[in-house]
Amino acid sequence: MEASPGFPYQVDEHLYLKERFQEKIFRMIRRSRLLPYVEYRYSGLSFLVYPEMISQITGTSYEKLLYSEVFKPLGASRLVYNPLEKGFSKGEIPPTEMDLFYRESQVHGRVHDEAAAVFGGVSGNAGLFGNANDLGKLMQMYLNKGSYGGQQLLPEQVVNEFTCVQFPENENRRGLGFDKPLLNNDSKEIDEAYPARSASAASFGHSGFTGTFVWMDPAYRVLYIFLSNRVFPTRENVALYDLNVRTAIQQILYDVLEEAN
Repeated sequence: MEASPGFPYQVDEHLYLKERFQEKIFRMIRRSRLLPYVEYRYSGLSFLVYPEMISQITGTSYEKLLYSEVFKPLGASRLVYNPLEKGFSKGEIPPTEMDLFYRESQVHGRVHDEAAAVFGGVSGNAGLFGNANDLGKLMQMYLNKGSYGGQQLLPEQVVNEFTCVQFPENENRRGLGFDKPLLNNDSKEIDEAYPARSASAASFGHSGFTGTFVWMDPAYRVLYIFLSNRVFPTRENVALYDLNVRTAIQQILYDVLEEAN
């Protein structure tokens, strides 16, 4: 119920996790079996490992490195992990789910994702809070091939690799970390397309479980950011998916662009 050297990781208010629990997670990931054949599976296991890998390789904590080398040069002061510990108030942050299974409370100001929660809110798969303005700065840096404000924050070849389709021969649309349009997306109906059917093959982005969506299209130089709160008060709210709200709005933007041209 209180922080201590043996229970240092805060999961929620008055809920702290044992220090060695993270070691058990790493052990489970290390022992997880690989498929005997090449097939796409949606998995975040590697993203749980990356922060610790980065910290060990660089000798600097992943979080500190991220702020100093990426977010500070971007001027993105509102892209943070654990915002309540960074001086932000709950009034600035929408609540998410009423978690009756794990935390037994309203999740507010802390990461919604359970896996990221057991890593103290700092993970590679989830946990980052922000607003549309700072997300726009981050995505502009990707559009600029890793450059922003006269600084090369990421190598251009890294951005190119992460934003291209990796395994098209397996009919897999995904990049590295980034999502990509469905293969042959422009030939699909609006309710079957992902994202909007007019999105170019060069476009990339990501959708979040809680209802967020960000998509950059270099061909049109258009950035679309959609911040919503689908899981309040429960994850049973699926109208956002059923009505295809995010990509339907995105298609309207492309329609306006096409009419203007």
